[in-house]
Amino acid sequence: MEQINKFRSFLGSDLAYILPPELAGEIGQRYFWEFKSEGGVTYDDLFEISTYLSFLYLGENKKIVALPPDLPNLRGLSLLIEAIESLPPNLPNLQELSLGYNNMIESLPPDLPNLKTLILGYNDKIVSLPPDLTNLQILDLGYNNTIESLPPDLPNLQILRLGSNESIASLPPDLPNLQFLELGWNKNNNIDSNTLRIKYPNLQISQY
Repeated sequence: MEQINKFRSFLGSDLAYILPPELAGEIGQRYFWEFKSEGGVTYDDLFEISTYLSFLYLGENKKIVALPPDLPNLRGLSLLIEAIESLPPNLPNLQELSLGYNNMIESLPPDLPNLKTLILGYNDKIVSLPPDLTNLQILDLGYNNTIESLPPDLPNLQILRLGSNESIASLPPDLPNLQFLELGWNKNNNIDSNTLRIKYPNLQISQY
Protein backbone atom coordinates (compact mmCIF):
# COMPACT_ATOMS: atom_id res chain seq x y z
CA MET A 1 0.00 0.00 0.00
CA GLU A 2 2.91 2.35 0.69
CA GLN A 3 4.12 1.95 -2.90
CA ILE A 4 0.62 2.55 -4.25
CA ASN A 5 0.28 5.80 -2.30
CA LYS A 6 3.73 6.87 -3.45
CA PHE A 7 2.80 6.15 -7.06
CA ARG A 8 -0.45 8.12 -6.85
CA SER A 9 1.35 11.02 -5.19
CA PHE A 10 3.97 10.95 -7.94
CA LEU A 11 1.34 11.18 -10.67
CA GLY A 12 -0.95 13.57 -8.82
CA SER A 13 1.73 16.17 -8.24
CA ASP A 14 2.21 16.81 -11.95
CA LEU A 15 5.34 14.69 -11.77
CA ALA A 16 7.03 17.10 -9.40
CA TYR A 17 9.79 15.09 -7.83
CA ILE A 18 9.76 14.49 -4.08
CA LEU A 19 13.13 14.02 -2.44
CA PRO A 20 13.50 10.82 -0.41
CA PRO A 21 13.41 11.45 3.36
CA GLU A 22 17.04 10.42 3.76
CA LEU A 23 18.08 13.25 1.44
CA ALA A 24 15.59 15.92 2.41
CA GLY A 25 17.69 17.06 5.36
CA GLU A 26 20.91 17.40 3.44
CA ILE A 27 21.57 21.13 3.24
CA GLY A 28 23.72 22.59 0.51
CA GLN A 29 23.94 19.44 -1.60
CA ARG A 30 22.75 19.47 -5.21
CA TYR A 31 20.79 16.25 -5.06
CA PHE A 32 17.88 17.69 -6.97
CA TRP A 33 17.70 20.42 -9.59
CA GLU A 34 14.55 21.76 -11.16
CA PHE A 35 15.44 23.73 -14.26
CA LYS A 36 12.92 26.18 -15.71
CA SER A 37 12.94 27.52 -19.24
CA GLU A 38 13.41 31.05 -18.04
CA GLY A 39 16.51 30.11 -16.06
CA GLY A 40 20.10 30.50 -17.18
CA VAL A 41 21.20 26.91 -16.64
CA THR A 42 23.40 25.49 -19.40
CA TYR A 43 24.84 22.13 -20.34
CA ASP A 44 28.16 23.23 -18.82
CA ASP A 45 26.43 23.84 -15.48
CA LEU A 46 24.97 20.37 -15.58
CA PHE A 47 28.23 18.78 -16.66
CA GLU A 48 30.03 20.42 -13.75
CA ILE A 49 27.95 18.56 -11.17
CA SER A 50 27.24 15.40 -13.20
CA THR A 51 29.43 13.02 -11.25
CA TYR A 52 27.62 13.56 -7.96
CA LEU A 53 24.14 14.49 -9.16
CA SER A 54 21.55 12.10 -7.70
CA PHE A 55 18.16 13.49 -8.78
CA LEU A 56 17.36 15.52 -11.88
CA TYR A 57 14.04 16.91 -13.10
CA LEU A 58 14.05 18.81 -16.39
CA GLY A 59 10.47 19.95 -16.61
CA GLU A 60 10.42 22.98 -18.88
CA ASN A 61 14.03 23.65 -19.77
CA LYS A 62 14.49 23.43 -23.54
CA LYS A 63 17.96 24.96 -23.53
CA ILE A 64 19.62 21.71 -22.50
CA VAL A 65 19.51 19.37 -25.51
CA ALA A 66 21.74 16.59 -24.13
CA LEU A 67 22.65 14.99 -20.84
CA PRO A 68 26.24 14.50 -19.68
CA PRO A 69 27.59 11.10 -20.76
CA ASP A 70 28.61 10.12 -17.24
CA LEU A 71 25.99 10.19 -14.48
CA PRO A 72 27.31 7.46 -12.16
CA ASN A 73 25.28 8.45 -9.09
CA LEU A 74 22.01 9.43 -10.72
CA ARG A 75 19.10 7.75 -8.94
CA GLY A 76 16.09 9.67 -10.24
CA LEU A 77 15.48 11.25 -13.67
CA SER A 78 12.36 12.94 -15.06
CA LEU A 79 12.34 14.37 -18.59
CA LEU A 80 9.11 15.98 -19.69
CA ILE A 81 10.77 18.26 -22.20
CA GLU A 82 11.18 17.52 -25.91
CA ALA A 83 14.70 18.77 -26.44
CA ILE A 84 16.79 15.80 -25.28
CA GLU A 85 16.84 12.99 -27.85
CA SER A 86 18.72 10.24 -26.01
CA LEU A 87 19.75 8.96 -22.61
CA PRO A 88 23.31 8.13 -21.54
CA PRO A 89 24.02 4.44 -22.22
CA ASN A 90 25.23 3.72 -18.72
CA LEU A 91 23.03 4.60 -15.73
CA PRO A 92 24.09 1.95 -13.20
CA ASN A 93 22.36 3.42 -10.14
CA LEU A 94 19.17 4.76 -11.72
CA GLN A 95 16.13 3.75 -9.66
CA GLU A 96 13.34 6.01 -10.98
CA LEU A 97 12.83 7.13 -14.58
CA SER A 98 9.94 9.20 -15.92
CA LEU A 99 9.58 9.82 -19.66
CA GLY A 100 5.85 10.41 -19.67
CA TYR A 101 4.73 12.84 -22.40
CA ASN A 102 8.25 12.74 -23.84
CA ASN A 103 8.16 12.07 -27.59
CA MET A 104 11.81 12.61 -28.44
CA ILE A 105 13.63 9.74 -26.75
CA GLU A 106 13.20 6.57 -28.80
CA SER A 107 14.96 3.94 -26.69
CA LEU A 108 16.02 3.07 -23.16
CA PRO A 109 19.51 2.00 -22.08
CA PRO A 110 19.82 -1.79 -22.43
CA ASP A 111 20.95 -2.30 -18.86
CA LEU A 112 19.09 -0.69 -15.96
CA PRO A 113 19.90 -3.14 -13.14
CA ASN A 114 18.57 -1.05 -10.25
CA LEU A 115 15.49 0.49 -11.86
CA LYS A 116 12.44 0.38 -9.56
CA THR A 117 10.04 2.89 -11.13
CA LEU A 118 9.45 3.42 -14.86
CA ILE A 119 6.88 5.96 -16.12
CA LEU A 120 6.16 5.84 -19.87
CA GLY A 121 2.58 7.06 -19.92
CA TYR A 122 1.62 9.09 -23.02
CA ASN A 123 4.95 8.18 -24.64
CA ASP A 124 4.65 7.36 -28.35
CA LYS A 125 8.30 6.75 -29.26
CA ILE A 126 9.74 3.99 -27.11
CA VAL A 127 8.77 0.60 -28.59
CA SER A 128 10.47 -1.88 -26.26
CA LEU A 129 11.62 -2.36 -22.68
CA PRO A 130 15.01 -3.65 -21.51
CA PRO A 131 14.91 -7.44 -21.09
CA ASP A 132 16.14 -7.42 -17.49
CA LEU A 133 13.94 -5.39 -15.15
CA THR A 134 13.87 -7.81 -12.25
CA ASN A 135 14.02 -5.03 -9.65
CA LEU A 136 11.17 -3.04 -11.18
CA GLN A 137 8.34 -2.28 -8.74
CA ILE A 138 6.23 0.33 -10.60
CA LEU A 139 5.49 0.40 -14.33
CA ASP A 140 3.21 2.96 -15.98
CA LEU A 141 2.24 2.27 -19.61
CA GLY A 142 -1.03 4.17 -19.53
CA TYR A 143 -1.98 5.68 -22.91
CA ASN A 144 1.10 4.03 -24.40
CA ASN A 145 0.40 2.06 -27.58
CA THR A 146 3.90 1.46 -28.90
CA ILE A 147 5.25 -1.10 -26.42
CA GLU A 148 3.72 -4.48 -27.32
CA SER A 149 5.17 -6.81 -24.69
CA LEU A 150 6.49 -6.91 -21.14
CA PRO A 151 9.68 -8.62 -20.00
CA PRO A 152 8.90 -12.24 -18.99
CA ASP A 153 10.44 -11.91 -15.54
CA LEU A 154 9.09 -9.16 -13.29
CA PRO A 155 9.25 -10.79 -9.84
CA ASN A 156 9.15 -7.54 -7.85
CA LEU A 157 6.50 -5.65 -9.83
CA GLN A 158 3.88 -4.23 -7.47
CA ILE A 159 2.03 -1.64 -9.57
CA LEU A 160 1.17 -1.93 -13.26
CA ARG A 161 -0.77 0.78 -15.09
CA LEU A 162 -2.26 -0.20 -18.46
CA GLY A 163 -5.15 2.24 -18.67
CA SER A 164 -6.07 3.07 -22.30
CA ASN A 165 -3.30 0.78 -23.49
CA GLU A 166 -4.24 -1.27 -26.57
CA SER A 167 -0.84 -2.78 -27.38
CA ILE A 168 -0.07 -5.05 -24.42
CA ALA A 169 -1.79 -8.34 -25.29
CA SER A 170 -0.78 -10.40 -22.28
CA LEU A 171 0.93 -10.32 -18.90
CA PRO A 172 3.95 -12.32 -17.76
CA PRO A 173 2.96 -15.78 -16.45
CA ASP A 174 3.91 -15.00 -12.87
CA LEU A 175 3.68 -11.68 -11.05
CA PRO A 176 4.00 -12.82 -7.43
CA ASN A 177 4.16 -9.34 -5.85
CA LEU A 178 1.59 -7.50 -7.97
CA GLN A 179 -0.67 -5.38 -5.75
CA PHE A 180 -2.39 -2.96 -8.13
CA LEU A 181 -3.36 -3.27 -11.79
CA GLU A 182 -5.04 -0.52 -13.78
CA LEU A 183 -6.99 -1.65 -16.86
CA GLY A 184 -9.37 1.26 -17.35
CA TRP A 185 -10.44 1.76 -20.97
CA ASN A 186 -8.19 -1.10 -21.99
CA LYS A 187 -9.80 -2.71 -25.06
CA ASN A 188 -7.52 -5.74 -25.10
CA ASN A 189 -9.72 -8.69 -24.18
CA ASN A 190 -6.77 -11.04 -23.72
CA ILE A 191 -6.21 -9.69 -20.20
CA ASP A 192 -8.94 -11.33 -18.13
CA SER A 193 -9.47 -9.51 -14.85
CA ASN A 194 -11.58 -12.35 -13.39
CA THR A 195 -8.83 -14.89 -13.96
CA LEU A 196 -6.32 -12.52 -12.40
CA ARG A 197 -8.48 -12.07 -9.30
CA ILE A 198 -8.57 -15.82 -8.80
CA LYS A 199 -4.85 -16.21 -9.33
CA TYR A 200 -3.94 -13.21 -7.14
CA PRO A 201 -6.61 -12.87 -4.41
CA ASN A 202 -5.06 -9.74 -2.90
CA LEU A 203 -4.71 -7.90 -6.21
CA GLN A 204 -6.52 -4.58 -6.59
CA ILE A 205 -7.79 -4.07 -10.15
CA SER A 206 -9.03 -0.70 -11.35
CA GLN A 207 -11.30 -0.67 -14.40
CA TYR A 208 -12.93 2.75 -13.85
